[in-house]
Order: sequence, then C-alpha cells, then structure tokens
Amino acid sequence: MIAPLLGVAGDYRARAQLIPEYRRDFVLGGNAKFTVVSKTTFTRFTYHVKRRSTYTRREMREDKCEDMFTVHVLTGADSTYTHLGFIVPEGAFKHTYRMRPDAPSMIAFAWVWKHLESDQFEFWHAGSCGRCGRELTDPESIQRGIGPICSEKG
Repeated sequence: MIAPLLGVAGDYRARAQLIPEYRRDFVLGGNAKFTVVSKTTFTRFTYHVKRRSTYTRREMREDKCEDMFTVHVLTGADSTYTHLGFIVPEGAFKHTYRMRPDAPSMIAFAWVWKHLESDQFEFWHAGSCGRCGRELTDPESIQRGIGPICSEKG
C-alpha cells in the first residue's frame, strides 16, 4: 500500500512514507534524503546519507575502502547539512567529533538507525531515488524510494 502523498495538486514530485521493510535498502542506496518524525513528540529531522567516495591514504594503504556512508543532518533554512558521522561497513553508526554526541539530531539518528523497522516514527523520503537521486514518478518506485533501474542493479 502506498502512503498518502504530499504536495500541491498537479505536483507529481511526490513525498511518501516508506514502510519499514524498504527503509534499510533506501538509506544504504548511496544518496538518500529523508525526514523522520517522532509519533510521540512530533520532533523531526531531515538527513542525507551518502556513500563515501573518498578515503584517506591510510585507509587505502590498509585496504579499508569498503562501503562506508556519511550521515548529514539538515541544519539551515538554506539547505545546509552538517556532518553527523558514518555508517561503517559493519553496519554501526559512529558519530563525528564535529558535533556533540548529546545533540538531539545525533541521538535521534542513532536511535532510528538501530530501530529502522519500528513503527514509533514516520519515515518520509523526498521523492527522489535513494541511489541516483533522480525524481521518482512511478507509484511502485515512490513506495520503495528506489527507481526501477537502480532497483535492478541491486
């Protein structure tokens, strides 16, 4: 079932809630922008999780260039994102030193990441593919957050 879409009539750039079973694949798609909303406090944060594309010389020397993702939180009205940390190859979220570990957005992401299949929060994607960033227009793609071409790539 597709969750209700938000937007002005005629606006096909849809925003949709992702059901729990699709959330992990969407977040680890490589270019995911999404908003989480607590159902109890109605607090919301918007995050951008990207596949890391550059590595330090030490990481390359030690062959540590596995899939790693950077996590950012929307902090400014002008679409400014601040780096929160990394999702490491083992799947754990590691916060960065640049932001306080007790920052509400940090605590929220760490909790959401551990509880992706929870129904205690809403998970909204921005209407673009979590892998390539292209606009989603197909109802099934909107529901999954991944376009048909990227979905085939696995």
